[in-house]
Amino acid sequence: MNKQFKKHILTENYFQSNEKVLLAISGGVDSVVLFHLLLTCDIKLHCAHVNYQLRDDASDGDEAFVRKLCEQNNIPIHVLKKDTERFANENKMGIQEAAREIRYQWFDELMNDTGVKKLITAHHADDNIETFFINLIRGTGLKGLTGIDKNKNNIIRPLLFASKNEILDFASMNNIEFRQDKSNFENKYLRNKLRNIVLPEIKNISNYFDITMAKNMDRLKASQRFISHQLVQYSEKYIKIFSREIQLSKEILKDQNASFILYELIKPYGFNGSQCQQILNEIQVGGKVVSESYILTVDRDYFLISPIEEAKCTDEIYNISEDLDTSHLPFSLQIQKFEKKNYRLSRDPSYGLMNFDKLKFPLTIRKWKDGDKFQPLGMKGKKLVSDFLTQEKVTINHRKDQMVLLSDENIVWIVGRRVSELYKLDGGTEWVLSMKVEVGL
Repeated sequence: MNKQFKKHILTENYFQSNEKVLLAISGGVDSVVLFHLLLTCDIKLHCAHVNYQLRDDASDGDEAFVRKLCEQNNIPIHVLKKDTERFANENKMGIQEAAREIRYQWFDELMNDTGVKKLITAHHADDNIETFFINLIRGTGLKGLTGIDKNKNNIIRPLLFASKNEILDFASMNNIEFRQDKSNFENKYLRNKLRNIVLPEIKNISNYFDITMAKNMDRLKASQRFISHQLVQYSEKYIKIFSREIQLSKEILKDQNASFILYELIKPYGFNGSQCQQILNEIQVGGKVVSESYILTVDRDYFLISPIEEAKCTDEIYNISEDLDTSHLPFSLQIQKFEKKNYRLSRDPSYGLMNFDKLKFPLTIRKWKDGDKFQPLGMKGKKLVSDFLTQEKVTINHRKDQMVLLSDENIVWIVGRRVSELYKLDGGTEWVLSMKVEVGL
């Protein structure tokens, strides 16, 4: 197994020479065997142990065992003691979920503090198969059936090539001592039920079950890679990313695999399969679904995805006096008065150039309202602001925050979009008022 291990880590190129790495070690046979295998590698090994305080003296015994093992081999050891049951109750989690949250949060902190870039865990081939069936039972997409990644997000799992029996045999042949966690034989958790009841029965039916499952997951991984490549192409074709929102074109709905593609493209923003079906079957224009961090709004031509955040603009009305002070505004507005002879035409839509001589102060900035009208630059008659925004294909998310600038109750500027014909620069203009806002206001 030692030769297999060295060949495996060399093939996968897990470590650089003399690299500092962190091993998560529990004291059980898997992590202790991995500890001994790593001692033969050209790396700077550190160990991390979590005492979850769930098994009274046994938990303290595990900690003492790991400390002694590291001291005997001159390996730095880091230990965290945590009342897992209390943490689970405070955060309304199951024990296993809480334990996972505790260890990975601490591992991240520890790696930052020590400068370690890679975390090593002792997951093996049997863990991989168990994960496949757990995900299958709970419901999953293709990715959930591909097993545990060998190397992802700086977490290295170099024992995935080995079965549990191979690990136990190696420990026995090399007289390696380890701690036995009796809770692994308690069938109150799904993983233990699979490990101790279900999978042994399946293995009795198929002598080559482990090998077959490894091949199956390799094929599924290849399929997942192909699909991921295709999804990148769909993303490039149908998604536009802006500073304050993501626009996903509804053209995607014409694809015969629309349901699958839509789900895969919105999943990274926290939306689940049920919400995807809701979007496809129920929600009309203006409807919304909410994930933990994002809001998806259904527009005429797009699905609009924007982060959940406080709106930059409120329903308040803001005045701008003739001294042009804008420091009281809750958004960035650059404003300047200059002689027309210094005027330079700008094609930037975030600029507004107005005839200062026709303005009456104080000017007013507020959100547009139903019934607002103005005369767009270049037009003879007035137009509803709502119709103008529709014509300009302004999305729902941007429409609700659209601001207008007024002078004596007349709209001077649809902020960031169009100046009124009544306040344009003409032959009699002496002074120009220039305004520039943040993109997207």
